[in-house]
Amino acid sequence: MSRSIHAEQQIEFSPYNHHLQEFLTFLKKERGFADATIVNRERSLKPFLAWLVAQDVPLATMSPVVTTKYFTGIVAGQWKRTTVSFHVQSLRSFFRYASSRGWCAAGIAESIDAPRLYTYENLPQGPSWEEVGKVLASVNGTSPVQIRSRCAILLCAVYGLRVWRSLWAAP
Repeated sequence: MSRSIHAEQQIEFSPYNHHLQEFLTFLKKERGFADATIVNRERSLKPFLAWLVAQDVPLATMSPVVTTKYFTGIVAGQWKRTTVSFHVQSLRSFFRYASSRGWCAAGIAESIDAPRLYTYENLPQGPSWEEVGKVLASVNGTSPVQIRSRCAILLCAVYGLRVWRSLWAAP
């Protein structure tokens, strides 16, 4: 049997399906979450709950060590920090609800650490020095316009072309 089919069957017959469905109903009815958000939470939580079943870890015995093991063992190196952060949000939300229902110990949600996300981390880093050299070579001359252009390009390259480029870069 293929791994994906086995995983799907494990998810379908998970002892935590009732818990997951109750949580998703809570998000819809009580919190007013959009259907797309609920689908995303479900996609995020099902693999984790299936992993719990595979590890033979009951919800009642959940601990911060278990979630750390999941993120450092199963998904380490496979997901970007933004993806891990999304899954951490889903798990925190689920475990807050689970602890309010008595399914697990209190404080598990707060113990799940998310990776640090930086506001401007996806901005372009600017051109390489090779690219800067090509631009400089294109304005190599002795006319006043070429001298001024070369000076402006050098100033931008050394003191802030990254910021300038990210502000003016084409979408």
